[in-house]
Formats: sequence, C-alpha cells, structure tokens
Amino acid sequence: MKNAVPPTAKIAKDAKECVQECVSEFISFITSEAAEKCQLEKRKTIGGEDILYAMVSLGFENYAETLKIHLAKLRQVRAQPTPPSIPPSRDNAYLTRRTICALFFPSTRPQPRPVEKLGRAL
Repeated sequence: MKNAVPPTAKIAKDAKECVQECVSEFISFITSEAAEKCQLEKRKTIGGEDILYAMVSLGFENYAETLKIHLAKLRQVRAQPTPPSIPPSRDNAYLTRRTICALFFPSTRPQPRPVEKLGRAL
C-alpha cells in the first residue's frame, strides 16, 4: 500500500486492516469457486489452473492473465535444480494465499489469525 501513496502520506492502521480483510474475502471468494470445480471433478486438491479458471468464471479475466504469467514464472523457478540441502517442493502448481496477496498487494502481508483455545484468544 505504501507504494501507491506519496512518501509523506501515512496509512491508518484501520485502513490497513480493512484492506487485509478485503484481500482475505477476495481470496475466499475465488477459492470457493475453485473448490466447487474440484468437487464436481471429484478432486481434493485445488491447483493453480483451478484458481485461474475461477477467476475467469467470476469475471476477473484481467487478473487471471497476470496470474497465469506469474504461475508460469513460479513453475519455471521451481523447476530449476535445487541444492541438496534444500528439499524440493511438493508441487509447482499451487498458488498460496501469500503469493496471491503479493501479486495484488505487494506491500501487504497476510496476518495470522489468533488461535482460540477453550474460548479465549492466545
């Protein structure tokens, strides 16, 4: 968000929280559409192509094209050999919440939700 405003401008904490909530809702919206597609196809894993399909079917074609390019670059980087000390990733097709947030809001990081135990936040 800081990159979108003049350097002297300040962003209120509640504005940042509001944007984060909107990002979370957007991701949930897209993910639920992708999950529905996977369920119809009797699959349990949502892949990158499922996210792209969901975005196009929900009218976010412009974003889907950008994500398609990002996904191709991600797969290309992950396909490169890794040093023996770093284990290879399970699958190159996944777009994580962090990846999607970074694409749409480069300076926004997903915040972990508080864990509740016996009715109280930790």
